[in-house]
Amino acid sequence: MTKLSHLMFRGTEFLGCETAIMCGAMSWVSERNLVSAISNAGGFGVIACGAMTP
Repeated sequence: MTKLSHLMFRGTEFLGCETAIMCGAMSWVSERNLVSAISNAGGFGVIACGAMTP
């Protein structure tokens, strides 16, 4: 197993997703549609809610 393959495996195990790609939580950009698309594609979508109202 190559070093990159090993790191990807560790990332997918840690995040619990198919692809070790984590969407950065960027206020006003990481809204529900982007996070949903990343999650549906096998990545780990993160929504930034610090600037959102309840």
